[in-house]
Amino acid sequence: MAKMTKEEFLNYYWKQYLFLENKVMNLETYIYFCKKNLSVNSYEIMNLLFSVCSELDTFFKIVCDDKSDDIVKYRKSIESKSEYDDIFKERINIIGRDVNLKPFYRICERDYFYWWKGYNKVKHNRVMHFRKANLDKLLNSLAALYTLEVYYYKNNFGTEGFNMPGKSSKLFKTTLLIKKGGILSELEYETVDEWDE
Repeated sequence: MAKMTKEEFLNYYWKQYLFLENKVMNLETYIYFCKKNLSVNSYEIMNLLFSVCSELDTFFKIVCDDKSDDIVKYRKSIESKSEYDDIFKERINIIGRDVNLKPFYRICERDYFYWWKGYNKVKHNRVMHFRKANLDKLLNSLAALYTLEVYYYKNNFGTEGFNMPGKSSKLFKTTLLIKKGGILSELEYETVDEWDE
């Protein structure tokens, strides 16, 4: 596959991320994003989880240059890339809240990311697993997409500017890239409480 240009990335992937982020942020009209509400589930959350994970699958293929449709292969491919070393330790702050997420940190049985496993269970057996379509899985999967795209941008197009050229995320910011003076160096690094695991 030919390497994507910065303009292609911004127009076809970052804009889609921002579109999905906006839809997720609209949920907060009804469900405040806090630890106590992580288990809240709904049809809207399920539909958003499906959309976000579908976009993640597309972007994993780009980062990993792999069309296998296998999340374990994607994870192992990213682990093998030194420029993505910190992604597994990255904390993603929810802006304006005292919480953060670690979307690539928790691996569950069969080497899946725990939010991917929940998404897969709901996708394949909605009756039995509908409760897994919850706010926790949605926020972590969206944070995974955000993180993957921020790292991709940094690794392929440099660290110019604040977050991404044009529109930045209104929901998330990284912590390790801030601390290390990377792409988000204009933001202050702050320590926040983690989600209860």
